[in-house]
Amino acid sequence: MTSAVRKLYIDSRHCEGTPSDFTFQLPQGVSTDNTMGIVLSQLAMPNAFNTVMADFYDVLYFGLDLANMPGIIAGRNDRVFVRATNLSDGFVDDRIITLPPGLDIAMTWLTILQTALRTVWADWTVRYDLPTGSNQILTPGYRVVFPSLEDITNPTWARDEWKGPPYDWQNSRSVNRYFLFGNSADGLWTGSLVAPEVSVHDHVAVKLPAGQYDGPGFAQIVQSALRSGASTATGQAVTNITVSFTATTGTLSIASPTHLLQIFDANLLRNRQWVNSVWYDPAKDRFGPALTSDPQDANRKIPSPQTFANTFTTSTIDLSGLRELYVHSSLSDYGTLSSIGMRDIIAVISVDSDWGNMVYYRPVGLSDQEVIQLPDNGVPTNIRIYLTDSYGTILPVVSASQYVFVQLSIVPYQTM
Repeated sequence: MTSAVRKLYIDSRHCEGTPSDFTFQLPQGVSTDNTMGIVLSQLAMPNAFNTVMADFYDVLYFGLDLANMPGIIAGRNDRVFVRATNLSDGFVDDRIITLPPGLDIAMTWLTILQTALRTVWADWTVRYDLPTGSNQILTPGYRVVFPSLEDITNPTWARDEWKGPPYDWQNSRSVNRYFLFGNSADGLWTGSLVAPEVSVHDHVAVKLPAGQYDGPGFAQIVQSALRSGASTATGQAVTNITVSFTATTGTLSIASPTHLLQIFDANLLRNRQWVNSVWYDPAKDRFGPALTSDPQDANRKIPSPQTFANTFTTSTIDLSGLRELYVHSSLSDYGTLSSIGMRDIIAVISVDSDWGNMVYYRPVGLSDQEVIQLPDNGVPTNIRIYLTDSYGTILPVVSASQYVFVQLSIVPYQTM
């Protein structure tokens, strides 16, 4: 069978939706059978993607290493999460125990913890056991577990596993990370109890102004962001952080004489375990927008050493708006698979034109893998096409004149 219609020309300006996510409705039916396929044979769009795009990648996440001391601060790191199982009836009692505030608590930490636990379990004892060289918590009649910070700051665990009072997993105020190498037995917990610390690191998120930048211009906005974020975190003006661009290497040189500084790796921002246990560690203060599953980070453009330092040089920075875009469609037969699990991709396009020029795409050849088999009942009457970055985030609309032109070709399914 052959189709009377061989090509579909789709202009996002005539479709429902946005230039990054639009649906085309066929004005008439197109008859096909399963001997035929459809392929993305052309795409054109203006490259309007800026170096920094608002609400897409415009947040810089970094850390400051400040002076630390053993201590408990009310409303910050003053709670112990406890799961106590009654050995007589098996009842599981999840509780949050509040600790009294205080600094320089290294020598009194065990007493502080024992006093707090005894507000609920009067006969529990916290001690150091000299023969074993470990800390012990004697829990007559109970088997006790102190949940890990990774669990406590995991929203799924907080919703499905925790049976005690509800809490904010992004602000748990938990000191459970200091209960190390724990081993639970009937009537006894053994492990290492380290005094909680405060003011270890400050984690800062700062918005960058959207726009297209050259190297010196990008260095300037990063410098401004680091200075303003550090000023907010420390409560005093920070004006000595400097950022300069080296054209020969395409790198940024960053100096922070007063405070050790680190720009976090973009992959860490998407690592749920790191986010839960490090970014949302109650011992750390956080400033700026919350870190969510969609970080909208500019960090991906600034690959940096993953250590705190007063001076460091980044790897080559990325001043482009977008390196590649992923084209998805409801026509997909889910025969593709990306590194993060996307299955409905019908093309990946390298954006190799300068800002303001056109992005053009034509496939190199029509292989079986590029052709999507069509059903016997014709081309679907509604076709959705949407564009994402490599993380699966739909691209923003950055200009009123932005549009996408797509050509779909109907071809024999067996093209090899």
